[in-house]
Amino acid sequence: MREILSPSLAERTSLHLGGRAIAELVLERAEDYPLLAERLQQLGGSPFIIGAGTNLLARDGELPVVLLRSAIKEGPEIVWESEARAHVRAGAGVPLPRLLGFCARRGLGGLEGLVGIPGSVGGAVAMNAGSYGCETCRNLLEIKAVVDGRPRVFPAAELQYGYRTLLVDGKKNGFLVLEATFDLTKTDRDGISKLMHRNICEKKSKQPVTAWSAGCVFKNPAQDKPAGILLDRAGFRGRRLGGMAFSTMHANFLINEGNGSASAAFELIESARQGVLEQFGITHVHWIPFYPGAELPGDVHIAVTPDEMRYVPEEIETKIDVGQRACTSGMMIEIALRLGLESLLEGPAFQEYARSVATSNYSFDQMFARSVRLESLFHILLESLEDGVIGINEKGEIFAC
Repeated sequence: MREILSPSLAERTSLHLGGRAIAELVLERAEDYPLLAERLQQLGGSPFIIGAGTNLLARDGELPVVLLRSAIKEGPEIVWESEARAHVRAGAGVPLPRLLGFCARRGLGGLEGLVGIPGSVGGAVAMNAGSYGCETCRNLLEIKAVVDGRPRVFPAAELQYGYRTLLVDGKKNGFLVLEATFDLTKTDRDGISKLMHRNICEKKSKQPVTAWSAGCVFKNPAQDKPAGILLDRAGFRGRRLGGMAFSTMHANFLINEGNGSASAAFELIESARQGVLEQFGITHVHWIPFYPGAELPGDVHIAVTPDEMRYVPEEIETKIDVGQRACTSGMMIEIALRLGLESLLEGPAFQEYARSVATSNYSFDQMFARSVRLESLFHILLESLEDGVIGINEKGEIFAC
């Protein structure tokens, strides 16, 4: 295991932003994992798992975290094959483009939609990276990951994944991917290469792929409400602040123009969130995973979290931990009532209406047919729950962090 003291996040993220952590522990072999627990205890600080840093915004200054990175670069290699299929294994530290090239040259299909996505295999698995209808986890056979201090193999059937998220053994953040094995289909090499070429050309024409960026900042509030279009209509395409900017090519891409800072990035993101809220009544959910210790706005007074209470700052008195409960309509209504969110919806009448929905166990379709604004809020709340911690400020506005 390699150890680096006082590592710079600016040197480890594609946004080139962030202060310094206490240390970085780099696993270069699967056998290194037993050393982690003792060294983490000696160093102090909170462990923070990082991949290639292509989807991360870290704040400035001294950060009380120890970075954990799996740099196992064994593979890619074919470990099994038949006439129609092949299993390809790759270490978590293998660059994703290298894996895609390996598969393309051998006519192995299933991952070609990921072309143009930077980062490592481990990071792509941990966040279920996807593009052009392709998702990383959909093609998994199994992964090997460290959970609760020991390595385990998890077949794909035991993994829970969704839009840009993966849960391993019920945990979203408490695992470190060591390697992944993919189940791929044998197909025409030329067809794969042509599709990858077309996809990368389309990305280059619409996205700032060469800029200092971490990809999209905001999730789409709904399938028919792309965040980029909402930001564009709200006037944030090309908006600049302190060396940071929303791209002129794609309004949902935050870029560092060369002299930006994390503080400017946070301020610009908050400005965009407020702008979209004021113009469309839609509260954006941050997509870039913030460093868990990032300072929340001073007016935050409620936190809702799905079994991630350790990320909630101590100064927030009101905490609601829904644990691993399924996000049923009844639970969503329960949360809404406990948060007093009727003020965001349809005034005092909402509370009586929501209680009737909770007791009658209406389906989401029945609820949404009654209120378009209710549909928007619950979609946001539901997606936010998957992200970890939801902050609720004094105005009743919701955001993830």
